[in-house]
Amino acid sequence: MEFGSPHGGSWTEPLSAAGLRVRTDTSVPAHVVVDVFGLMHEEDQRAGLQRRLDALDRSGILLLVFPPLETIVKHGQWNAARHGHHAYPSTAVLGRQLAECGLAPVATALHPLYGGTRLLAARERDVRTPLGLPPDVPPAGLRSLTDRVSSDVRALRDHLERAAADGRRVFGYSAASRAVPLLAAAAVSPDLLPAVADTSPAKQGRLVPGVGIPVISPVDLVAARPDEVLLLLPDLLGEVRAALPEIEKSGGRWSSVDGLMRKEGAR
Repeated sequence: MEFGSPHGGSWTEPLSAAGLRVRTDTSVPAHVVVDVFGLMHEEDQRAGLQRRLDALDRSGILLLVFPPLETIVKHGQWNAARHGHHAYPSTAVLGRQLAECGLAPVATALHPLYGGTRLLAARERDVRTPLGLPPDVPPAGLRSLTDRVSSDVRALRDHLERAAADGRRVFGYSAASRAVPLLAAAAVSPDLLPAVADTSPAKQGRLVPGVGIPVISPVDLVAARPDEVLLLLPDLLGEVRAALPEIEKSGGRWSSVDGLMRKEGAR
């Protein structure tokens, strides 16, 4: 059984391809319950976790996929925090929450998505040696996120203003939700970033909230022949460069917000 999230995407097809039968009837417990970025959207975390446990067979496995707090702190991802997300647990904290419910982590892996997405598998606690988890995030780590806000905003604003002064046209790519607080905090207007391209038809023709930047299709992006395309979701760099070779063929280049932030941090 899968518990999804507003972020879209589903594991249903790969789970079925692996020989598993995916249930939609919650009245029958499943041997495996998968949650992909879903639990963080539960306003009542304890009740949300209990709903997933209620769907799980007593001897089954619960697999949680989530952005752990330690990744957010390590990479200074302050703009990941937004409305609709009610919790950003560290791996250590989630391990304790599972223990309170009688489960114990049995396997874990860190996927490179978003700088480090945690996959944590747990099942009913037994006598085996408990799985070691990363240490919790110290309070000082949380304070470091505050410092990153001003430096990141300054780096983005300075980059776009220099490009405008030099006569270079910079467009954005990926109207992701985490791009909104960054653009809004930097007060980036269409004068500095004329448009942001996105593959989602539902976003095309709309505006980035708070800043009024138009969202266009990748086809329109290529037709605009920008001097630079600023990737607002850096994980996509390899994918979009391969999908849109016309950008570089016409003399444009790709950059990423992460690259800008690292330069600022090195000063």
